Amino acid sequence: MKENSTNKGVFIRLLAVTLIICILGIPACTTVNEQTNTETAAEMTETEIAETTEAETEPEAPAMKGKVKIKPTGDVVYPYLDNVKAYLEAGEGADVSKYLNGSNDQHEDIIIEWEYDGDDEVSSYLFECSVNEDFSDAITAKMSSVTLKRRLTNLHKGQTYYVRVTAVGNEASVSDTLSFQTTTLGPRILNVGGYYNNVRDMGGYVTEDGHVVLQDKIIRGSALDNCVDIKSSTLNSIGRRFLNDELCIKTELDLRTSGENCGRTTSVLTSAENYYLIQAGSYSAAFNKDHLSVYRDVFRVFADENNYPIYFHCAGGADRTGTVAAILEALLGVSRKEIIQDFELTSFSRVGERPAARIEPVLNQLELYNGETLSEKAESYLLTTGLTQKEIYNIKAIMLGLDRDGFIERTVHELQKRDLSYSTEKGGDMKLTLYDEAAVKAVTVNGVDVPFTQNGKNVVLSESGLKEAGKGSVKGVMTFEDGISIKFNVIIDELDITQDFKAAYVSEGPDSTYYTYVFLTYPYAIFDGVEYHFYSRPQEFPDVAENILLNGVSVKELNQQSLKGYTFAEFPGSSMEKYQIPVNILCSGANLTLLIHTGWYRQFAGDKGLDIKIKQYFEFTNKGVRYYITRDKEYSTKTSGFREVK
Repeated sequence: MKENSTNKGVFIRLLAVTLIICILGIPACTTVNEQTNTETAAEMTETEIAETTEAETEPEAPAMKGKVKIKPTGDVVYPYLDNVKAYLEAGEGADVSKYLNGSNDQHEDIIIEWEYDGDDEVSSYLFECSVNEDFSDAITAKMSSVTLKRRLTNLHKGQTYYVRVTAVGNEASVSDTLSFQTTTLGPRILNVGGYYNNVRDMGGYVTEDGHVVLQDKIIRGSALDNCVDIKSSTLNSIGRRFLNDELCIKTELDLRTSGENCGRTTSVLTSAENYYLIQAGSYSAAFNKDHLSVYRDVFRVFADENNYPIYFHCAGGADRTGTVAAILEALLGVSRKEIIQDFELTSFSRVGERPAARIEPVLNQLELYNGETLSEKAESYLLTTGLTQKEIYNIKAIMLGLDRDGFIERTVHELQKRDLSYSTEKGGDMKLTLYDEAAVKAVTVNGVDVPFTQNGKNVVLSESGLKEAGKGSVKGVMTFEDGISIKFNVIIDELDITQDFKAAYVSEGPDSTYYTYVFLTYPYAIFDGVEYHFYSRPQEFPDVAENILLNGVSVKELNQQSLKGYTFAEFPGSSMEKYQIPVNILCSGANLTLLIHTGWYRQFAGDKGLDIKIKQYFEFTNKGVRYYITRDKEYSTKTSGFREVK
């Protein structure tokens, strides 16, 4: 029986690429079988991928009488849900809570459909997808004569793709081609499954200096295991094959605690050679003096090229993962708007809403470090963690495709603490501490020359000079003998925190024994580096409990209610054990956090939601500095996102 030469010839195109895809990391079209929704091109069987060495010399078969027509997808496609697209298109400052529809998903496959309009008998279809117009590296699949669609998943961001569908008859064939480009809007959202369904590529962004962050290098996500059986995985079949066989993830970086990771010592990914458990805190913890070495260790993993590709995660991929991702993106030169969008996209997953107000204090804190750009400021921050200039350069070189040998060491000076406060009433000198000893030439605060003394790394500013520098938030500049200058911020005596004062609801605890979190965020990190309980320093916060109202009732009055019959989760060393009241208040960094007992709150608020009012004369004193609000602030929520109403 005569062999169909075209049928042989069209199948040749992918075998070599399929075999080396893990080695070279060539961007491929991952396809999903429409019937099973589980197959990927990386695992096509021999009936779907055929090999021939004589394709170039085979004569062409006669054309079929009918035509294959691929239905248009549009010049630009968006591989995520419509509500995600609407949120991203809304741009900077969009309220993510307005776009949530309860789907708990982000990704949407691109569906390619076609039809054949002839009377010829079609025995099968050959589907090809490539990033090259000549289909030289096409991902190929043989499909039945009744299958008229194919799903494409995990496509690269900002990439042009070419699709060809060939109808194969007994002794003839006919093809149609289509091209499209994936959007550059938003992050590359990945379809790999997982309990929280919250996985994205850190690449694809155009940086402030015109570079493009490489894709397939660092993936951020949620936990890969279910913490019941350490051999099990929460990934779907697409995810397992994509991460193991296509990306060939080499390192899993786990940010959870040892109590969260099921006692794991190796990765659930079969391709991963390395598993690092680094127990990282989130948000303001990144700047706590005692936690800087943890973030140094995290970024040291990113600095070693031998670790790539890397999958990093915490439990849900939201808070700890979101903090690390924001700092990494800032270092690479990703815009502030896109950093916030990447963070807020977690809101479309099962983790729950994560509004911008949660990550903005981290970015605001980075802004306090030295440098002209956010990238330079992030680099200054990482130097304070103990990461070296060479390690920081390595991260940028790997992720931006820079010359690995292009590192040039430069002189850098940095303060251990750059966000300071000073009370002229308390008086006294103010000490600033450098990370590395260097000769200081001059110090100004709010433009006023301040006398100082220096002893090694310690620079002490005189009381007389500080009292002449005015009040409020003022800038300081320290100039060194080598001509380098660094900036710092000092809040003297008082600060109006009305502007940029926000409320952000995070999520309820897992059951009625826990607390739900509401963050009241300030424009500056005004609290100590270590989290402490509001009630441990009542003399410095006389107006807080009386002048924060929940649904019209002050926190002071609410906390006089009995909580008999309610149970509390155990947090060793936590203030919750000592103060078992409806509303706890914790102070840390740029946040004053309301911890509202979940069981009590459900009965107190019911389905009415939560309204918060900060009364006009709300103020408090911390380390002799007065913080106040000049007008009433009211926040209201009916779901999980607060909106300022006054």
